[in-house]
Amino acid sequence: MPPEIENEVKLFISGGIEKWSGATGVDVINACKTIKDSLDKQLGPSFHCVMGEGFSFEVTAQAKSSLYVYFAGRLGVLVFKC
Repeated sequence: MPPEIENEVKLFISGGIEKWSGATGVDVINACKTIKDSLDKQLGPSFHCVMGEGFSFEVTAQAKSSLYVYFAGRLGVLVFKC
């Protein structure tokens, strides 16, 4: 992703995770839905969000539209547009 878009996406990711964090951990289903909906509204439709611990992936995405980050060192978040 271009750096300016990447920073914006990271803000959406951290906001979605913080919104759905609780004493028992992160509600990954609602966090992913929040992140995806926010990205679709801001950057256009067809974004996807995958979140969890210990997963691998192989996806086909639009050029320069995928981002894989770790949140708090253990929670992997994959965002891509296809």
